[in-house]
Amino acid sequence: MSKIKNQRLEIVLIFIDEFIKKNGYPPTIRQISKNTGIPSTSSVSSYLWQLKTMNLLKIEPGAVRTIRMTESGIDRVRELRLRDYD
Repeated sequence: MSKIKNQRLEIVLIFIDEFIKKNGYPPTIRQISKNTGIPSTSSVSSYLWQLKTMNLLKIEPGAVRTIRMTESGIDRVRELRLRDYD
């Protein structure tokens, strides 16, 4: 499994996971930007594609709300949450 080297990537991944669990659908890039404190939607897009490259997310380009957590992404969020409790 890929290790995340950037804290903002971790924040984005955890936010997406929590948003999907709460709402039943994925957030938009603007919602991610607003709720993670990352002011640039361009930066959020870059983080999303990095997470996709790491096989932690699935994204269908050109469509709205197509962000999906992969099994690896779900496992990584679980690891991050456990780390925070250590």
